[in-house]
Amino acid sequence: MGKTDSEQHCEIPVQSKTPTRIGVCLSVAYVVCIAVYVFIEWCNLLKMKPNEFGDFMAGAFGPLALFWLVCGYFQQGAELRQNTAALQLQATALEKQVDELEKSVKHQAAQADASREALDFSQEERAIRVAREASLYAPRLAVALFMPYTSTAPGLFQVNLKNEGAPAWPLSVKSDRCIPTTGKLRELETGASMSIQAMKPDNFDWPSEITIEVKLNDRLNCERTAVLTFQLDELKQQYASPVLLLQ
Repeated sequence: MGKTDSEQHCEIPVQSKTPTRIGVCLSVAYVVCIAVYVFIEWCNLLKMKPNEFGDFMAGAFGPLALFWLVCGYFQQGAELRQNTAALQLQATALEKQVDELEKSVKHQAAQADASREALDFSQEERAIRVAREASLYAPRLAVALFMPYTSTAPGLFQVNLKNEGAPAWPLSVKSDRCIPTTGKLRELETGASMSIQAMKPDNFDWPSEITIEVKLNDRLNCERTAVLTFQLDELKQQYASPVLLLQ
């Protein structure tokens, strides 16, 4: 089976054992030669004094020790070269891992951006859909009739609101400057109208502006408020046709 790129880059060369084997063979041959010499000169060795025998042993095995010292030096150099090569391979592998990590981070960032864009698009689509549904199921009120009363009448005016949108259910009609009356509140279907009469409260002082709030529930059960604002015409002592704002 072929090796992967990471295995090929991290592979460390195995140190050759040939120099060690050669050194062992030469040492064995040298020791054999010493043994042969000792066997031949056995009688002379027995006649040696201790100091002479020590000199003989030092002279016999000194070259062998020097030989292994030199072999160790070269062996250590080879190991250092091997460690240096291993460190270089590890550095190369780390650099490649860093590159791969950077690519992975960029890829994840691109995925996050794509997900964020998809989420934003989904939220925009949902907002558009909700707004469209709200417009489909929302009532649209318009002033169909406005009839102001004279200043001496007990009432102020009558206003009829026509629903040109989706059906709605009126909840309440309130004002802090007049008394609005509507009769029984019923479902306000598409094309239907509701009539509001504004009556004068006690001690009515003819304010410059009157506001009437009509609260409704649409088909989505969302509460909406229609605000009618009436401005006083001081010359006629009557209120003008209202400005309608549906919230």
